[in-house]
Amino acid sequence: MRLSFSIARWSAVTVALCGVLVLAGCPKQDDFPAALNVTAPATPTNFVITNPSGTTYTFEWTAVSGPVDHYRLYLLGNGLGPDELLAETTLTSITPPAFGFSAEGLQFAVSAVSDEGVEGFRAVATAP
Repeated sequence: MRLSFSIARWSAVTVALCGVLVLAGCPKQDDFPAALNVTAPATPTNFVITNPSGTTYTFEWTAVSGPVDHYRLYLLGNGLGPDELLAETTLTSITPPAFGFSAEGLQFAVSAVSDEGVEGFRAVATAP
């Protein structure tokens, strides 16, 4: 059972759990600091991966309009592990060092990062 009530400048929530009464207090909403006004950059478009030679890949995308500090290129883990940050660049085309293996069928992503450090959504492409 959960009951909510307000006491003076505090909001309180009581919870009865296995016969134990817990009282937790939180400041009222007007006591919280003002929200930050930040906007995430747009998602890069036309993300294309080419394979000019065996284990060397080129990643290209269309520049995002608006203030963008840099882009991040990832190798996606696809549920088998964490996404791996491969590079951060101010360019819209990058050829990282050869992987030493074929990346055929692997998924990669690129995102834009604003001047404030806010990262936008990722564009995803599959290596040929």
